[in-house]
Amino acid sequence: MRAGGAEEVAKDDRDVVSAFRAVLADRVGKERFDLWFGANVRLERAGDGLVVGAPSGFFSDFLRINFRRHLEAAWETVTGSAAGIEFRVDRTLPDPHAPLAPAQPPQTDGAPTSDGADEPASDAARRRNGQGTAGRRRFAALESFVVGPSNRLAYAAAELAVRQPGELSPLLVYGPTGVGKTHLLEGVWTAAKRWRRDITAIYLSSEQFASGFLQALRGQGLPSFRRKYRDVDVLILDDLQLLCGKKYTQVELLYTIDTLLREGRQLVLASDCAPRDMGDFAAELATRLESGVVCPMEPPDYPTRLGIVRYMAHRMRLDVPEAVVDFIASHLTRHARQLSGALCRLKATSQATGEPITLRMAEEALGDLIRA
Repeated sequence: MRAGGAEEVAKDDRDVVSAFRAVLADRVGKERFDLWFGANVRLERAGDGLVVGAPSGFFSDFLRINFRRHLEAAWETVTGSAAGIEFRVDRTLPDPHAPLAPAQPPQTDGAPTSDGADEPASDAARRRNGQGTAGRRRFAALESFVVGPSNRLAYAAAELAVRQPGELSPLLVYGPTGVGKTHLLEGVWTAAKRWRRDITAIYLSSEQFASGFLQALRGQGLPSFRRKYRDVDVLILDDLQLLCGKKYTQVELLYTIDTLLREGRQLVLASDCAPRDMGDFAAELATRLESGVVCPMEPPDYPTRLGIVRYMAHRMRLDVPEAVVDFIASHLTRHARQLSGALCRLKATSQATGEPITLRMAEEALGDLIRA
């Protein structure tokens, strides 16, 4: 091809990509487009298709999961072609989500013991009931979360929510029971308090949010309720599916989310399914949640289960041979709670018999769990 012809092709490609960017910005909104498709992402035409270059695996996975259908639709609008979208990691691009140095060095694991509204809601309730906080369960830490292919994107998004609050907001993780959603949310609370001592962070379940809202309505305490949850830096809400069918609580949560987003605050939520799949759930609330970051979490694969068993055994101070670790991870495949239950049973069996944990003991003690 002559030089002039090559230049014309290159110019045509640039024009197509420029038009594509404009259409994509219209589809996803200028704010989201500037955040995720600015100078950190390279868009290139390759034949009839599009190559999306991102600076990291997390960035690339996020674009693929959250924007693929928008990318495909915008490309078809501009080119008339439904050709595929290819996602590539390009380390030469600047990564705005690269790890930052924490403001203060991390502490040992477990949740900080803070007072007032920024402690876990369950602990605040115990204080009001005069039960105190001695011996209370410590919150999980991000450092103890075992990362694998089934949860890598959710974990990376959670880390970013801690390091740069408000940039990925709202952040919603969803998946079946036992995949680590609560661990991840508790880890965000713990890490947020470690990174910035002055931060106001609240963790509570959706049931607690709903109960508090109803009590506020009945007791004329609505202004106080709203100040508590709308003046925070980080609001963490677990078990969102429990709000299905609770129309007025959903409206209150929608207004709370809108207020926090306007202020650039961070929301982190968890549910057992994606917002669009929740029954009797307000469409406007689902749309608001999907305008942020939605990350699926799946049951752990074999390598992740190995890591979970090893970590739990270390945490429980159990001497578990590698053959037993492999046996548990190979046969108990549904969720992490199975793995924890298996180790608890082996610990009890070992203490009752006075014998060390062996593969034979595991086969006998865990037989019914494996057959179930």
